[in-house]
Amino acid sequence: MTNWKTYTSSDLLKEVNISFKVKYPDNWFVNEENPNHTSNVPSVVISEEPVKNVMSRDSTCFSIKEGIYSSSMTINEFILYQGIAPPSMSLKEDVTINGMTGVKRKIIQHGETQESWQVFLRGGTNPTYDKDNINLFLLESCPGTSDTVFNQILSTFKFIP
Repeated sequence: MTNWKTYTSSDLLKEVNISFKVKYPDNWFVNEENPNHTSNVPSVVISEEPVKNVMSRDSTCFSIKEGIYSSSMTINEFILYQGIAPPSMSLKEDVTINGMTGVKRKIIQHGETQESWQVFLRGGTNPTYDKDNINLFLLESCPGTSDTVFNQILSTFKFIP
């Protein structure tokens, strides 16, 4: 991980008070999309190959969906409410990342055959990333991303003031 690159959130994300940095393998690509920050669209996908559509999940990746869910639901309530096609979950654990509490789970999403990771975060004391404590942040992997690589990238993820 010593030769990895560092991604720092774009000025556009900073305008909506979301600033973070994360390290990623030096041969991976940063793909930014979603200039209007609409729900359920990744803001940043860091992937093994360049992707034209950040919604495609066909390359090894780590994605960051910033503040996508403004909700009064708890994380566990949100996870239970997954619409008409809830994922199959094989692991679920509580986590704390950079002062934010959350849930990390390993799932197979509807229509996919390989497992991927999702980490939902909420809370913390830094008002720059959640001044009202109502946003759920989602970090996730694409199917085929090794557990080791995902966890290494996740270990470098930091919200910054």
